[in-house]
Amino acid sequence: MSGLGCYKAGELVSADSIYAQSILKMMNDRGQNMVVNKDEILEKLYRSDNVWYTKEHHLDAPFEFMVLAALAALGECEITLNSGEVINASSLDKLRNLQADDYFTFANIKRPKEVNIPVMRELTKMLCGRDLSNQLDQQSTYTLLVTEARKLAAECVAFDAKELKNGLEVAGVEIISPMAGVSIRGNALALRGFCDKVSTFTSQAKIKNFPFDRAVVKKMTENKKELEDTKTVIKTAGELNSKLQYLTQAKQYVLYYTEKG
Repeated sequence: MSGLGCYKAGELVSADSIYAQSILKMMNDRGQNMVVNKDEILEKLYRSDNVWYTKEHHLDAPFEFMVLAALAALGECEITLNSGEVINASSLDKLRNLQADDYFTFANIKRPKEVNIPVMRELTKMLCGRDLSNQLDQQSTYTLLVTEARKLAAECVAFDAKELKNGLEVAGVEIISPMAGVSIRGNALALRGFCDKVSTFTSQAKIKNFPFDRAVVKKMTENKKELEDTKTVIKTAGELNSKLQYLTQAKQYVLYYTEKG
């Protein structure tokens, strides 16, 4: 990667690579959401079986694909394979399973989507307690987002493990019905799955590929509030049960001493 100009001082870079800059120029000239096809980047060596190289710099296809992968990791490129699978900053694990011919049979590349600011505003308010949509260029934003997502996911797991399996009663009075309890636990599980997914978006490059829309984030915000409200009700019910037990015991003592007297 260093020889390709894509690795410097322990980090992936694109500014120092003539190969990366060439790809970026092609995508920029094409415009947002417009693809650059593989045949515009590579050509086949005359009379060869499967020897491909770049048209501009005559770089072998496997090395050119390394440049594309580096750009994908940096959030500057999205690669569509011939199978239809897409490789971007949030799906780099797919690189592990590539075949040799994927380096010269990929379909196209394009600029990744831009960050959805309204969604990020809702998401950061939900998990971080404040709007951080104007700080998406700071790594600290993603550190906090991931931390809070993991914390909330753990709360959902703990809640599902012990709460509302048979509803909730206080002194024989139904506070939360078993059916409502099933619904609340289901929403908590959905919230856990959402938070687990959010915790994988650890950088600005990855957040560009955030798969949930604003409606889903709003629903998860409602689930979070429901979870918090329910935990408050359960805590209050526990306190009331303790007081009722104390009063019941005190009443027994009063009756006992009254009868003796």
